[in-house]
Amino acid sequence: MIKIFTRSGKWLSLMAAFGVLAVGCAGKIEIDVRPESLLMTVNDIQDDSCGPWESGGVRHQKDKQGAVAAAVIDWETPDGCEVGVSVFAYGDAEGAGKTFERGGPRHWWGDIWPYDPVKVDVTVPVAADAYELLCIGGSGEQGCFNWSYWARYGSHLVDLESFGLDRKDRYISKEAFMRTLGNVDSRIASVLKRSR
Repeated sequence: MIKIFTRSGKWLSLMAAFGVLAVGCAGKIEIDVRPESLLMTVNDIQDDSCGPWESGGVRHQKDKQGAVAAAVIDWETPDGCEVGVSVFAYGDAEGAGKTFERGGPRHWWGDIWPYDPVKVDVTVPVAADAYELLCIGGSGEQGCFNWSYWARYGSHLVDLESFGLDRKDRYISKEAFMRTLGNVDSRIASVLKRSR
């Protein structure tokens, strides 16, 4: 054991000092992929009925959904369409899985939705470990006022939403949302595969 003397003449064990450092480091959670690298780009959006898409940029959030890190990007058009994705990074798949089960859009919005959410089948292949697609305001087949895809990809959770807020018909077609979902899923799967 190495002894270190402080200015007051007291000594500290170097081993004890390292023990304190080790305990401090053990509490940190490593993120294999930063959430901002999984966010969608304008090229992922496949709804041409809305006009030109613009974004306010990436926002980072702390302590959102119990995640270690989170990033959000929203895109909108002058025509009143919005689409956005939030990515929540956890240190492990178990933590992400627990939040996936007890969280998600159904729980966030609860009783404040003016419409009942309808669970809809995903008609494009996705690489997610678990997912749910909801249509809020609409039948799902013809279109929805709000599409909400909630998914777990390993230790990351993804919330992809699309709104037709100020549109005359107020609906986003299922076909357009599925094309966007396919692009977003492909991007996420590709980035996660490269990180392994």
